[in-house]
Amino acid sequence: MYTDVLIPVDGSDASRRALEYGVTFATNFGATIHALYVLDREALPVSEEHGLPDETITAEVADDVASVFEDVQMYGSDAGLSVKTERREGDPVTEILQYVAEHGCDLIVLSPTQESRFSRFLRRSVTTQVVQTASVPVVTVLANETRDTPEWETILLATDGRAGSNRATSEAVELAAALDANLHIVYVVEDRFLNSPVFRDVLEQEGERATMAVSNRATQSGISTVTEITQGNPADELRDYATENGVDLVVMGTYGRTGLDRLMLGSVTRRMIRRADTPILTVRAQEHTSD
Repeated sequence: MYTDVLIPVDGSDASRRALEYGVTFATNFGATIHALYVLDREALPVSEEHGLPDETITAEVADDVASVFEDVQMYGSDAGLSVKTERREGDPVTEILQYVAEHGCDLIVLSPTQESRFSRFLRRSVTTQVVQTASVPVVTVLANETRDTPEWETILLATDGRAGSNRATSEAVELAAALDANLHIVYVVEDRFLNSPVFRDVLEQEGERATMAVSNRATQSGISTVTEITQGNPADELRDYATENGVDLVVMGTYGRTGLDRLMLGSVTRRMIRRADTPILTVRAQEHTSD
């Protein structure tokens, strides 16, 4: 399912947590690990006298890169995996996406860094842009995720029943089958629609249809499923459901970069990425053109 897993690294604790998860994914699928360190020179402190990054800082960056890559090689060696490392300079989002295209990576695993130290390029804004634009699935792991060993026994698929979520559905079903995981399929009726009984009933019926369609598809692949229709704020409901049911991974679709699609990312997926305790796998919906 995955043959080449890209793990952007920057030496932070968050980055190391993403590395642990990336290695477990790669181990399950026998994939090659790609560790990418991007130096964003525009983010480096500058000398007041010369207006350029101090040479001492540049040397520290080089030491940081070497240390990070040593960690990656150790993790990969312990897991018996092939490891490739590369350092680049430039805009982090551009370089990450370019690396994916050049090396045929089919999964990205990263964690947004909260520190502001010069060498940390995996800022929340970078993570959001990668999730929003990457053509391949992206796993986002928060630094405060505390499980000692990542496990994949229970997967939650958040579905809205729309055609755009088909790719996320396929990813969740295939992943659950490959990992022999249980699949929970959750549809949330947004709280802004609850004041209209008629509209609420229509959405609940749509939720029943959507969750059962996924359940039937998964059952045909031998996957154990649970379906749930809930009401409230989608991000809050999904986060609470994941916590209460011991979910190991949440799979969600994203809908591109413009207009309503951007609003949707901001209203649900972005909140999940920022606040959920559970790793989030986002899958970008197929692009559709209109006249």
